[in-house]
Amino acid sequence: MLINQEAKCICSTGYSGTSSGCIDIDECSGNPCPSGAICKNEPGTFSCQCPGGTVGDPYRSGCIKTDNPTGCSDTNPCPTGEQCILDEYLQESVCICVQGYVRDHDTGKCRDNDECTELRDKPACGINAICKNLPGSYDCQCPPGFNGNPFLECLECNSPDCRCQPPYKLNDGNCVLASCEPDGTCPSGAECITITGGVSYCACPKGFRALPDGSCVDINECMEQQQVCGYGAECTNRPGSYECNCPLGYSGDPYNGLCSPAQKKCINDKECSQNERCVQPGECVCPPPFFTDPQDDNKCKSPCERHPCGLNSKCTPTDPPKCICEKGFQGDALQGCVDINECADVPCAYGALCLNLKGGYKCICPKGMTGDAYKGGCILETPGVKSECQSNHDCASTLSCHDGTCISPCATALCGPHAYCEPEDHVARCICNVGFAEDSEGQCVSSKY
Repeated sequence: MLINQEAKCICSTGYSGTSSGCIDIDECSGNPCPSGAICKNEPGTFSCQCPGGTVGDPYRSGCIKTDNPTGCSDTNPCPTGEQCILDEYLQESVCICVQGYVRDHDTGKCRDNDECTELRDKPACGINAICKNLPGSYDCQCPPGFNGNPFLECLECNSPDCRCQPPYKLNDGNCVLASCEPDGTCPSGAECITITGGVSYCACPKGFRALPDGSCVDINECMEQQQVCGYGAECTNRPGSYECNCPLGYSGDPYNGLCSPAQKKCINDKECSQNERCVQPGECVCPPPFFTDPQDDNKCKSPCERHPCGLNSKCTPTDPPKCICEKGFQGDALQGCVDINECADVPCAYGALCLNLKGGYKCICPKGMTGDAYKGGCILETPGVKSECQSNHDCASTLSCHDGTCISPCATALCGPHAYCEPEDHVARCICNVGFAEDSEGQCVSSKY
């Protein structure tokens, strides 16, 4: 690409980094596929597919389970052409088609994908190349009279100079094997190979490609070849070779198998991280409806973390999560709960006073009386017994001293419509109910207007 009149190399679409080293972007880390579909990262791109036991459009509407959903395990393997993986978002094992296979919409089974004829974003082979479909893969070849890299471009080759490529050379119009003896000198990167009869020639070692001048250049297997590593593995190009590794936090066979989230070994739940459970054969998993958060070090989180509730309510981690009012409160848990006046049901014993508190109530004997305010009842106090309080400081912050007895300041306070009383620092405060707000005149009016 020409930038500011200067030629610069940039990474291809689907790769990030610099021209000196471009790595494949894992598009699946953002979970781009709709609900129920499995994302499969591929060199420079990604694909979505419906796992076994589901139907639908894996790119648009998503996949839904059929009447006979199918899971997989060591004792329940996947059908031919499919592999068992752990879906980190659903936290269950599912069957997906192996590389080079697609799920047939009519039969629900995986069949070979004809890369040569079926619709693709771009042609499977390079310009002028011939495509040959193989089980689970395909091959590209240059036709007679053409040469080059069939995965990129095949160039027509009719002249003697073009047809006579290393390790051959033109000699009086004839294309003969070029000898590198007696000094063994070859172009940059090439090796001198000697065969039976003393014949020698220059050739590039494995993993390198010969240029027109006979020198050798490294082949980037990660970009030029199709799926050289296992499912979910990262490919790193090396001089003359390549290397496959599972991403951080994943394990498995990165060359021939698949990389799945690494599972912590355990004996019981106490050995697992928060919210995780230890299941046979001794692995820590994040059970539904809890979910693994890839944005926070794959921690197992409660569904309540993305299900907010109203004031004075709490969330229960069910499927789906629900909001319920805390004890002593009632109302719409999603909007907010208000305090229940338990004193309306006269819960205290004979002669006792009931004090409504936030989330509960309190029973006390009036001044001049003593006893059990909750069960036995209150009787006249014996003369000479010291009163309960002299000032507010002798009472709890939610009570005030009234005639020598600690009582709720709300017992004598009157709040207006759509408001309730709440004691604070020995004083009664009138607070508007949920959905109402105080106007300039001190009245509680609907906040919707």
